[in-house]
Amino acid sequence: MLDRWQMNTVFIVFIFIVVVLALSEAYLVIQVAQGDGGWVSAATAFITLLFLSAAGKTFLDISRKNFLDTSKLPVSVLKELAAEMAKIVSKPGLSEVAKRLELMHAILNFARSRMPDWAKGNHFEFCVFIDREFPVMVAYTDSALQSRNRSMSQRESNRTYYREKMYEAVKLLDGPQSQFHYINDTESSEINYSFVRDEQRVQIRSSLLACTDTDTPAILVISSNQRDAFSLADPDFNSFVRYLLEMIHLQTADGKLEELYRNERPELFLEVR
Repeated sequence: MLDRWQMNTVFIVFIFIVVVLALSEAYLVIQVAQGDGGWVSAATAFITLLFLSAAGKTFLDISRKNFLDTSKLPVSVLKELAAEMAKIVSKPGLSEVAKRLELMHAILNFARSRMPDWAKGNHFEFCVFIDREFPVMVAYTDSALQSRNRSMSQRESNRTYYREKMYEAVKLLDGPQSQFHYINDTESSEINYSFVRDEQRVQIRSSLLACTDTDTPAILVISSNQRDAFSLADPDFNSFVRYLLEMIHLQTADGKLEELYRNERPELFLEVR
């Protein structure tokens, strides 16, 4: 992988070569127009034109890979997210854990507002799980603008609820990995996806799970009501999800969130007798 200085050097050299080719093409075209160059100049001009066309295509490919597609992610939207997060950070009276969870909700709401530009489906769900021992969903939103998942009530009375129901996020908490875990068709017999309620068979047809890190993982889950909803072959989509993941990681990177959450909500981790 090239570093930033090397990338800039390669880019400058590329531009220099293109400029030289363009000047050569202009000179040859003038010669041909004046009838001085004959068929040799004409052939050379044609070959140079082919090189210029290839260089132009390469330049466009480089631009697509390295510059923001503002049609999908306008800079104004990123500014709004930054402003919302700054407001949360400066809000008085919030406990440390409450502040972190509000920041997570802001990130998920941002993801919800942009996901239709990146994926298939008309109903998306977003959530974050933490705590390896007794997994708990700490943030949630969906296309219906709900901020609380039905399973959260079940989890309040049973600290092992998500583990008993074999949630995919629990599997990733148990075996965290740096790669995305993508279930493109939850109805596939090869997947053996665990549906908790019948309506999930309609609401969750694709599911993408990503882990913040392997030491103190938090799991980001994005689901769609359409099969094959997410294109992992699209580098822009991958970058978008990585961005969301990194923003969530900022709230968990110090390894304190689980302890803070347990101290704030101790009743969620008591054994039911």
